[in-house]
Amino acid sequence: MTLTIKEHYDAKDVENLRKELHKVRGGVCYVKLPQLEKSLEYFHQLIKEDPIDNSSVEEAYNLFYDAKVNFLEECVNRGLIEADQA
Repeated sequence: MTLTIKEHYDAKDVENLRKELHKVRGGVCYVKLPQLEKSLEYFHQLIKEDPIDNSSVEEAYNLFYDAKVNFLEECVNRGLIEADQA
């Protein structure tokens, strides 16, 4: 999931980042992860703006990344995935 987002973010590929965020948001809404869902919504909204505010986008990316890490850590803590999969 986030590897593609990270690749597009690092490459400043706004068009593909926007598409990937749209896809991921569509899936996350079904699993009831409020922190991850809200961070994706915020990130997606900012990346659609024209012109793009790079400092706000960086903040949004970091919020998304933290939410993803928290989710994966919780999965490890509950034994749903191994630590090396997180």
